[in-house]
Amino acid sequence: MVRTIARLMTLPGPRALAPSLLSAFSVILSWPCIAAPLPVRCRSQRPQTFLMRSSYIKHGVIDGAAHLKAVHYRVAKYGTVEGAPSEGHSTAASMAVQSSFFGHPIRLNRRIVPALQCVEQRIEQRCNKPKDAYYPKNVGGLRETNTIRGGEISNHLFGIAIDIDPNRNACCHCVGNWKKDPKCAKQSQSPFDHSELTHCWVDAFEHFGFYWLGRDTLEDTMHFEFLGNPDRISAR
Repeated sequence: MVRTIARLMTLPGPRALAPSLLSAFSVILSWPCIAAPLPVRCRSQRPQTFLMRSSYIKHGVIDGAAHLKAVHYRVAKYGTVEGAPSEGHSTAASMAVQSSFFGHPIRLNRRIVPALQCVEQRIEQRCNKPKDAYYPKNVGGLRETNTIRGGEISNHLFGIAIDIDPNRNACCHCVGNWKKDPKCAKQSQSPFDHSELTHCWVDAFEHFGFYWLGRDTLEDTMHFEFLGNPDRISAR
């Protein structure tokens, strides 16, 4: 390119433009290179069992000690929420950041954003076959009001849970109108029968420490929550 500009200087015509053009191009060459953002790299990890709802909800009854252990862990890692011990921690709401998932805006706890980015990358890489194709239309993350009854604290309050398309992925054993979803009238042996999400999508979330509440007695198929160790998300 520089040689091309230099040749322009030898051509007949208004040569006064050529030195200016060469000078401008030299300035461009001096600009620092802007590298494309590198893909996020995360460790594969499993959800921690003691954080799973099934570890502190037995036959619909909360095991107080087990529930408190899980809440203390979440407060220490993600900040305190209404109804949880403060212990001098920041609030979970103050640790929330705006992010995105498949082009949809979502607010989440900043500590788990890299894990969700890794989930998205894995879905894009592996879930491209027609049988695995799924395109979310609506996602939800952080909430500042508890939506669970009976003393249980929602992981949405900590900003570590994501709901995907509630109108397409049923919660057949939730309260109120949720369990009236027509999908729940179907007799089935698998939560996938009540959900449009594919096995590939669920596998991608679970690969990076998210737990699918479709596997819980609630059968909340829209809901994923990060139950891995946030200190072990990054592989760098």
